[in-house]
Amino acid sequence: FCDIFNNIPNCKLAFIQNGRHTDMRFDGKKIGNYKLDYYFVSGEASASFFKNYIETIFIASGSPIANNFNVACHKPVRKIQWIGTFKPSKSFPYSFQNWFYKPIAVALKTINLFCQMHNMKLEILGRTNLHEEFNLYKEFLDDNFIFKGNDINRSPYEQYFNLSNNAIICGLDSALQYEAFSLQYRTAFLTFRSHYIGNKSYGFGWPDIKEDTGHFWTNIPDEEKILEILLYLK
Repeated sequence: FCDIFNNIPNCKLAFIQNGRHTDMRFDGKKIGNYKLDYYFVSGEASASFFKNYIETIFIASGSPIANNFNVACHKPVRKIQWIGTFKPSKSFPYSFQNWFYKPIAVALKTINLFCQMHNMKLEILGRTNLHEEFNLYKEFLDDNFIFKGNDINRSPYEQYFNLSNNAIICGLDSALQYEAFSLQYRTAFLTFRSHYIGNKSYGFGWPDIKEDTGHFWTNIPDEEKILEILLYLK
């Protein structure tokens, strides 16, 4: 698009960021090689990375989807909602074990323990409505969860409406999770996918946040720290 529009000077070209990004966004692209007029990005952190590759006017506009939803209205915590990031195994950029299975296993087993300790429900907000995704969660949780599948083709925004004011929102590193955070939901970032695949850009708040742990995030798969985060948010 940049190459095409550079040859059409009377037209403006604007990009809108859709979803979060990692250092893989510009794999194989030359630094400082692209020009466009405007880039509407989720935040300043994205702009600080993109500016290495693109010459443009950056506008930190947030999420075009989440901007249409009301901020959270906190109620006493009654449940934990897990935001699914499932994809068919053939689409994982790293090994299935490191990309999905290992971080999900640590996260969900610890969350399930917390729910049992505090008599809370666990809801899975699935990325799909596939049996393959449901069965993976069942492997870790037996039947101790409610699965809300998601048919993106029928209703792409369904899981936004399912975010609950009486829940702690948990997940690995999905865009919806960051959007929930921006809407002031109580959000736990268990961003230790970065630990298993050896890529720091999957850590919380990359490239701005450098610390591996904080009050509501951890890049390290440590059960005690996860329980501490959940208790803090509760």
